[in-house]
Amino acid sequence: MRSVPADLFAELPERLTIKDIADARIRSRAQLDRDIAAGRLPAYRIGRRIFIHKADLIALVQPVRAAS
Repeated sequence: MRSVPADLFAELPERLTIKDIADARIRSRAQLDRDIAAGRLPAYRIGRRIFIHKADLIALVQPVRAAS
């Protein structure tokens, strides 16, 4: 998985839609659907829209360093 520049997140609102994330080219709609369905990305629905907290998205896409 490719790394996402940290400054990209500064421009995003705290509450994101799937369209916001896909339009920013952080992750595709299909991958977001898989991440939500698998429980890797918490999401919540208001009406017909699905929202994701920016902090949850950052936690998903930021690489984790292995212990040395």
